[in-house]
Amino acid sequence: MENVIYSKFSCERKKQFQIVTKITEENNIRHIRKQALGKAGCAHVDSLADKMDMLKNSESYRNVTIVKSEIKSPGIVELEYIYGKTFEAVINDIAAQGNRDGLIDEIKKFFNLFEVKTPFKYTEGFKEVFGDIELKDGYMCMDVSNIDLLFSNIILKDNRYYVSDYEWVFAFPVPFKYIEFRSIAFNVMISQLEKDSIDKIYESLDISLEEIDMFYKMESNFQNYVSGIKLLDDYKKKSKTVVLPVNAIDIRKNVYTLQLLYNGTVAETKEFYRGDFLAEFYTDKFMDNITIRFGNGQAIIKIEKITAYKNGAGYMPQFTANDDFHINENYYFKNENPEIYITDKGIERLQIQAVAYYTGTGLVGQYIDKIFEANEITSKLNEANNSLTAANSDKEELLRINGNLRQEIDYLHSKTWFKIYFKLKSMKDKLLRK
Repeated sequence: MENVIYSKFSCERKKQFQIVTKITEENNIRHIRKQALGKAGCAHVDSLADKMDMLKNSESYRNVTIVKSEIKSPGIVELEYIYGKTFEAVINDIAAQGNRDGLIDEIKKFFNLFEVKTPFKYTEGFKEVFGDIELKDGYMCMDVSNIDLLFSNIILKDNRYYVSDYEWVFAFPVPFKYIEFRSIAFNVMISQLEKDSIDKIYESLDISLEEIDMFYKMESNFQNYVSGIKLLDDYKKKSKTVVLPVNAIDIRKNVYTLQLLYNGTVAETKEFYRGDFLAEFYTDKFMDNITIRFGNGQAIIKIEKITAYKNGAGYMPQFTANDDFHINENYYFKNENPEIYITDKGIERLQIQAVAYYTGTGLVGQYIDKIFEANEITSKLNEANNSLTAANSDKEELLRINGNLRQEIDYLHSKTWFKIYFKLKSMKDKLLRK
């Protein structure tokens, strides 16, 4: 019997990108399965097979191994499961030791595996996905662009690097520096380092602060391309209630706290240091109007699973948060006191599994500000483009109406009765003048 040991639903995307990713096990053999959540997503899932071929035939990836994928049926693709250690775990171990130089060496060693020889040039595909971003000259790219080279997607086995996920592969050139930036920005442990150490990592990759700002805008536009929702619009709707899917992740982190409040009173405080973040709360009375407060200030928090128990039975409650916006399970809090709220009553026990990303330096706030700034600019540009489009549309409509009127006039002029009418009118005018 097949056992599902991991599942993640990507329901926040546009319909053509909505999928579920599962790790399944049967007869002690594991597979990674990606399946479209509807007919609209079948083409996107099936494209993984073509993307695998693109990467395998690419000179840029000759020093790494591309995990095999196979279409099982329309909208269902299975990828080989590699038993090994994620590169993310390697990076996290070095970061946890405070070995900055070793961390930089390991990161550069990884990125040096890829051939980066293709000059960047603007294409319509690039503009569609990443927006009309002003890039300076001289950026180099891989011949095939896999922007999802996140450290969690790389498996190490027998001194070989395996690329285990390649959902977001593009045939057009994308600056390799953006791919490097993305891998650094989305790493949990690196985000918790001192600002000076993070700056040194970017500096070692020759990525400037100006470029970081630009890459934030590219990332914002990419997320908009995938979801169809501008992050600024999502911010305005932040109070909506969501129910999140269940998944699991290997977590490493620094010390952080978690408080449980119900009926406005702090009931319990827990502290965590590395390892799986799975908090469990019991009380000697029923809990109503629950607040879960994350410590350590501004944060990006991945809410993986919340389970509430009533009469001994567990279920996933609905909840809201005081986040600035959220994408999938990731909640972005510029607020210094991140909180989530459960309004159910009579809860006996509560479990929460999550990943907390804390920097303690205000970088999360800066990141959110950059996203808002980028979306404000994008929104204004869209308004201007919409106004121009409307004006052009009005102009075309007036030209169409004018053309129709001219055709009607020409038609009338061709009619005999119309000619007689003007002949009689001319004679009448002459008689009146006499």
